[in-house]
Amino acid sequence: MKKLVFVLFFTVSSFQSHAAGIYDGIWSVTSGDYATITQDGNATVVNGNSIVVVLLAADFQRWGAYQGILLGNAVTVSTAASNGHSIWSFRFTSLTTAKVTLVSCTATVLLACRFVDGSQFTASKVF
Repeated sequence: MKKLVFVLFFTVSSFQSHAAGIYDGIWSVTSGDYATITQDGNATVVNGNSIVVVLLAADFQRWGAYQGILLGNAVTVSTAASNGHSIWSFRFTSLTTAKVTLVSCTATVLLACRFVDGSQFTASKVF
């Protein structure tokens, strides 16, 4: 529960510190997980903005922070903070939907990969 509160606080505080990006918000993923997406930079500029994604597993036991650069309507993010290393691809099909693909996941002694490389999901913006 503390992790959920941290993620929500992180998201809310980031909204207050700069103009909202077009994809900023809480997203629900068909795997049962949630993601917060925060876009840095000018909200009217679509290309070249830094994106931070925090994924929270449905069981609230796992999370990971990822970062990447938005190019058009797509971003590939890699691990910024987590117990393992993974790379995810987000292709935004609208301002409220995205296709999410696990590009790669490297298991560690502490963390096994939940999904196989190439797994695909749909994400919908909650708010």
